[in-house]
Amino acid sequence: DPVAEEGKQELFYLVARIAHEAGKEKGMTVSRNFIKAVNELAEGYVGLMQEDCEAFAKHARRSTVQLEDVRLCARRNPDLVEQLDTYAQKNGLKSAVGAAAARKRKKPAAG
Repeated sequence: DPVAEEGKQELFYLVARIAHEAGKEKGMTVSRNFIKAVNELAEGYVGLMQEDCEAFAKHARRSTVQLEDVRLCARRNPDLVEQLDTYAQKNGLKSAVGAAAARKRKKPAAG
């Protein structure tokens, strides 16, 4: 799949850039083998998040993954949740927190 391959290349580039920047800050050089190892871990993590996001969307009877699914995947990483919320706010995306709270408030009338 050309799209998946392009995504893997972009991830490798990002991992390499972050590793080199961190190494520069610490006055260290970063080996290509280290970058490959970190990249493999990142690919695995992204793959698991993708599967979880798809499962959350399916559970909500949706065919499209939404911000709330990604936020749910990140729930154990408060820093990541904060970054997602900041990104959503800056880009005018519907808040996953607000949407989830609104759904919880909607209860069928007692009949």
